[in-house]
Amino acid sequence: MSFGDDVIEIESTSDSLDAFDGFIRAVRARLEAGREAYGDKSFRRAPVELLGELQQEALDLAGWGFVLWSRIEAMRIAAAPTLQGTMNPSDALGGAVFSLIHPRE
Repeated sequence: MSFGDDVIEIESTSDSLDAFDGFIRAVRARLEAGREAYGDKSFRRAPVELLGELQQEALDLAGWGFVLWSRIEAMRIAAAPTLQGTMNPSDALGGAVFSLIHPRE
């Protein structure tokens, strides 16, 4: 899991709850980064202001979810014809799918 320059290692395990400690470390790292950048101002802000922040974060999560869904959908579309040996990367659909899977930096 990466947050900018910070990397937090979370071990893979068969028990989902074993990852909870890693989740807590990740949340703490984000809170500490916020404290470093902004101080502890959030703890003094009016709750109604925090609701606005939460609403913006919810929109961000939904937007990133759409980005991820679009990438996965493009891979799914690309995989079916490729497995059948019919996808042509030089045609319009093949090129569009290829650009979604391999975006330019």
